[in-house]
Amino acid sequence: MAGHTLLIRAIAAASLVLAGLTGVSSAPSGASDASAGSASVAAAARVSNYPSRPKPTGPPAKVVQLGDSYAAGNGAGAYVERNCWRSSANYGAQVAQSLGAKFLNVACSGARTADLLHPRALGAPESKSATYDIRPVAYLGAQTRWAALARAANLCGVPNQADMYYVQSVVGPVSVNGASVTGTVSCQLWTRAQIDAVNPSTDVVLVTIGGNDVGFSSIVAACILMKSPSGCSGALDQGVATLPAMAAGVSAALTAIHERTQGRAQVYLVGYPFLLNTSTAVVTDPATGRSYDIGAAMEAFQLGGEAAQADAVTVVNAQLGAHVRYVDVKPAWDGHAHGLDIVAPEDNSDSWIIPVFGTANPSEWVHPAPAGWRATATATKTAVRWDAMLTAAP
Repeated sequence: MAGHTLLIRAIAAASLVLAGLTGVSSAPSGASDASAGSASVAAAARVSNYPSRPKPTGPPAKVVQLGDSYAAGNGAGAYVERNCWRSSANYGAQVAQSLGAKFLNVACSGARTADLLHPRALGAPESKSATYDIRPVAYLGAQTRWAALARAANLCGVPNQADMYYVQSVVGPVSVNGASVTGTVSCQLWTRAQIDAVNPSTDVVLVTIGGNDVGFSSIVAACILMKSPSGCSGALDQGVATLPAMAAGVSAALTAIHERTQGRAQVYLVGYPFLLNTSTAVVTDPATGRSYDIGAAMEAFQLGGEAAQADAVTVVNAQLGAHVRYVDVKPAWDGHAHGLDIVAPEDNSDSWIIPVFGTANPSEWVHPAPAGWRATATATKTAVRWDAMLTAAP
């Protein structure tokens, strides 16, 4: 329990650092329970009066989805491609369908806040070879001519997503056999900056981002897969240390969205569900005898992350007169009820999160199952419809 207390204090300190950088207060001074203070910050952001936006002339017509795997669709199935794991059944698609709006999903599994603003290489490069007939061989030089033909032929392929493209580079010298020239290219798949999908005609922007900035994969491995007291506490400590940087990245992304849309879009920063089905899950290291409450530590960390993101929303709205709302999805998920069970014997029959080894696709592990995506969509649809009702009121 001492480790849990230290973690809560560290999260509170990180929140204060963010507040110091932005000039906005965090948890009330003198609060006796730091985790309750963190939760109250998030709650205050959710119920505060957001800046008014121009009254719409009709229902939202264009919805754009940005973010990471909890936005793209990992675990939802119905994948339209398998690099970013974008799904036609993610929460954004469900929101757009309920509005009768056009929908564009440029979220990508593994994305960090910086990837919303900058291009990103996807995976490792692949090599592809081809032979072309070049006459005369000396024309422009065999290698230069071969490279031009390879580009013209789209040797690397053509992605099925408009924001994806290949960068190809010739690997080594080409082989010349008479007029036949053989060469190899390295094909690196890239995505454009996600922000490029947003413009003044965008009505609604949905964003879920930040988990990878604070070490989602490391936390999953140490706390959920290995259930290691020392590994989990170390991963969470590292995550706490990165909370201010994550919040700064979220602020930069929200600012860019506001600028790209010229302040005309309603923007929703959609949060994450609780990963575990309990606020207490004590594990013991058989080698050292050390006990550690992973459930309490994970809950404190997630609430700290939520508070940092909600603070970022408050600051951006105050500084820019932006129209950003933080959406807490946890009530739609019934709190902890549908998180993962990590206490032996594990029972994940009620979980809306896919357990490790729960499917044959590792990209789906510890991501929402279809029921979870529906819950997140429900929370988001409620926020979008409520804002539409407010802005349409005389």
